[in-house]
Amino acid sequence: MVDRERLWDGDHGFFAEVIREHNGMVKAICQSYADSPDEVDDLLQEIWTQVYVKRRSFSGSGAFPAWVQRMATRYCIDVYRKKKATEKGRKKLLATGEVTAIHGRTRNPERDLARREAERTLWEALDALPGKERESIVLRLLEQRSPTEVGEAMGIEQASVRSNISRGIKRLRGIMGGSDR
Repeated sequence: MVDRERLWDGDHGFFAEVIREHNGMVKAICQSYADSPDEVDDLLQEIWTQVYVKRRSFSGSGAFPAWVQRMATRYCIDVYRKKKATEKGRKKLLATGEVTAIHGRTRNPERDLARREAERTLWEALDALPGKERESIVLRLLEQRSPTEVGEAMGIEQASVRSNISRGIKRLRGIMGGSDR
């Protein structure tokens, strides 16, 4: 049973005890979503930071481990969704220009190398774009946000978002040596 008052007071020594007691459960959740041990460590750090920051939202009426488990699971799901959306957006962006994603059922080192080089070239070209064009493309195509969400995030109209994306893609084609159709 976790002492809600000590938790709420932010007692660092007590919080360290809480982490030691419940870290195994949180780590197991992180491992089910993470791709590497480093990612597990990053997730753990962020989750325990959130638990500390949101400690006053623990009412004490339910079980503390269940509360932490819900926070950890929600955080991992959010990270997983963002990662998948970014991967999907990256593939979509590669398919919009002259560079295409290369998919195959068997491992082919030459194709893998060509794909990695194409992605590196694309990211270098994105870095060369003016800020608003780059930001519009990243938010819309990589993060899969709607034009409304992109406009709100950037403080511009949807029409400006579309213009930024159109100009950005033309510039990307030019930078990457494609035609400017």
